[in-house]
Amino acid sequence: MINHPNYQWRLGVDIILNSKNCNLFELYNGCPGTNNYGDDNHSSTEQIWDFMLSAGKRIYATATDDAHVYQKFSTELSNPGRGWVVVKAKKLEVNEILQNLEAGLFYSSTGVEISDLIVKPVQIEIFIQMSGKNQYTTDFIGTEGKLLLRTQNNPAVYKLTSNEKYVRAKIVASDGSCAWIQPIFVVP
Repeated sequence: MINHPNYQWRLGVDIILNSKNCNLFELYNGCPGTNNYGDDNHSSTEQIWDFMLSAGKRIYATATDDAHVYQKFSTELSNPGRGWVVVKAKKLEVNEILQNLEAGLFYSSTGVEISDLIVKPVQIEIFIQMSGKNQYTTDFIGTEGKLLLRTQNNPAVYKLTSNEKYVRAKIVASDGSCAWIQPIFVVP
């Protein structure tokens, strides 16, 4: 896995794009100072992910908390619970979980929960687990980070066409938490 690429701006897109035998990319790191959102001179990790996907690299995005501090809690500290992945697995066994991570059978989250994800040859359906009074917006994103559809429907549904290389989704709750659905590769 490529960890916190924007931490102190250590990894450029060229280095990541040319990486070998690595199919996981840390899209979100909950540690303060990791620069997930980029700045005026650097791409966000989401922009980097779309660049890699658009270039044909099959890479899946993770969210992590990068916890280092467990006794004192603050937005300035690396505390647990800020980012995680949910892996689709029939059994709670190491090999199956690792295989499904490598296959992209998971979603990444900072708080939004997905109750089901159904991928059919013609559409993607995302069932969002409602929490409190949150409202949810789902963006379906394609090649070069292009917004294909924005919806507040639940389930969020996107009809696939043969024009996309890939389609991924980002769900944002009104409390600011997010979930990212791995790309569905449409054109080989």
